[in-house]
Amino acid sequence: MSGAEAMTSPAEGLVVLYLNYPLAIGARASQHYEELLREFNLMMASGTVEADSPVATVTRLVRELTDRHARNTELEAPRMEALLRGETHHDFRLPIQRDTLEPAVALDEVLDRADDISRQGHTLVLPPGEDIVAFRRWYLREMITQLEGGAARPWSDRA
Repeated sequence: MSGAEAMTSPAEGLVVLYLNYPLAIGARASQHYEELLREFNLMMASGTVEADSPVATVTRLVRELTDRHARNTELEAPRMEALLRGETHHDFRLPIQRDTLEPAVALDEVLDRADDISRQGHTLVLPPGEDIVAFRRWYLREMITQLEGGAARPWSDRA
């Protein structure tokens, strides 16, 4: 797969390319943010969270993105298969809708605030490590860049 810009095809819609995707870090990042979202959902269900709080904003944006392209489930099976083959990095194509841009930009910003909430000790979920934060920023910014017409950039361990 080349570093070409996000592609469109009648069968797939818009496709974001994730080049040199780090499998282990990606799996850990998914697990971390799933745990954090689960805790945020519990906070929301308790009725103690204000509607404009970072917890409510993260929860709303993740739901919105999930409605648009069912999380990143498109990557889960191929990611697991690549890990089982012993690969450390893999190239992926993620079909998404064009209207994912605005919530992806907002989610990138609000997840920084969510990470701060964890660092301040307001969650049971521990704050993410630097590698998980770097991965999350790369993942979302690749989506944003390609949705804006930019070229895909491969993951670098120095990302």
